Amino acid sequence: IQYSSNGGGHQSSSLFIRGSDSKHTLFLIDGQRIGPLDGFSQFQFQHVPLDQIQRIEILRGPGSSLYGSDAIGGVVQIITKKAASKSSGDLVLGVGNNRTRKLSASGTLAGERGSVRLGVGHEYSDGINASRDNSGKDAYRITSGSFNFFYDLTQRAQLTVSALATDVNNEFDSNPQFNRDNQTVLNVGLKHQWAGGAESSIRLGSSTEELEFPLFDFGTRSFQNQFSWDHRFKAFGGVMLLGYEYLDQRFQQTTNFPPPQGAPNVDNTQVNSGLLTYTKDIAGYTVQGNLRFDANSNYQDVTTGQLSISRLLYDHVKIGALLGTGFKRPNFSQISGFVDPFAAGFAGIDSAVLNTDLKPEESENYELYVSVSSQYGQSRVSVFQNLVQDLIVGNVISAGNTRFTNEPGTAKIEGISFSHEGGSGPLA
Repeated sequence: IQYSSNGGGHQSSSLFIRGSDSKHTLFLIDGQRIGPLDGFSQFQFQHVPLDQIQRIEILRGPGSSLYGSDAIGGVVQIITKKAASKSSGDLVLGVGNNRTRKLSASGTLAGERGSVRLGVGHEYSDGINASRDNSGKDAYRITSGSFNFFYDLTQRAQLTVSALATDVNNEFDSNPQFNRDNQTVLNVGLKHQWAGGAESSIRLGSSTEELEFPLFDFGTRSFQNQFSWDHRFKAFGGVMLLGYEYLDQRFQQTTNFPPPQGAPNVDNTQVNSGLLTYTKDIAGYTVQGNLRFDANSNYQDVTTGQLSISRLLYDHVKIGALLGTGFKRPNFSQISGFVDPFAAGFAGIDSAVLNTDLKPEESENYELYVSVSSQYGQSRVSVFQNLVQDLIVGNVISAGNTRFTNEPGTAKIEGISFSHEGGSGPLA
């Protein structure tokens, strides 16, 4: 995993998993998709306050067979803090250099069958000057709030609600106007356990991300609404999961330069998806298969899958192999092209930036791994190869006008990765 930041605190950043492009990482908060849909920006995960996070789960390698588009390099799942079973509260005050000040508070009220948790926070800093000139420090301020609730409807059914909102304002060099990033996520879930060990769950989710860049008179709004249902049960000597997902994505662009004439209505997209997974132990081996079909209202339909096999050699050593496919569909900005009115020699929008023939980026991933479990956690070494076809790249066709096309050939990403989950032994 590689992380890069363009400056000090809460400035633009990117996350790369196994050498893939940052846009090949899918971000989820409590299962809900989050992030801008403009094709140029990545979800700014550094804005999510640590005070509101319970844990972060990272899936390395393609996750499209479970989560759909964008998960070519991996998936990052952010789990917010849940309401505890006991009433409690906490208050955190912090100060630092560059006039950094931080305040956060949370409280949980627990009952016999449920609990509710509220959390709020605010942070301000003058920031640092990340450049070598005298452009000044890049200040930032962030305000956040979270809400978590669970209630046991019966001994077998539980209702959950979670919400997270952050509002970030940060400076960019000498620009007196603050850039703004507003993120909100809402999830409502219902889970029911059936007799015989089967389990069903339903989730309704919604997320928005609003970006504003006053210096460039540019901003975007991304809306993503999801409905998902899954049912896990025993079948044919193994465990099967059936799932359905509906995704509605809407994108708005606030700029003085509209998209070129003839641009398709891809700022409003609906995706219907079906999912099937099956896991079974066969002669000492654990075999798992995933299959997912995504029907898109604006682009071609895509089917992805994954097959894995593993075996426990000793009590604490496991070896395995997997192969899987992934994809990332083109978005509104890539099809409509990118226009930079501030470019030298810009003479207006060139209609040739429009490309309605863009195809999804598709990948094939192969992996061999060895994992070792101990009292300190689990360590894993993986050798992988990821082949990505039809990469979408931008080409400047005239001053300020960029047209996106599919790159011919295949990009090959190979490597060895090491990961450890758990403590660090005596140092923990």
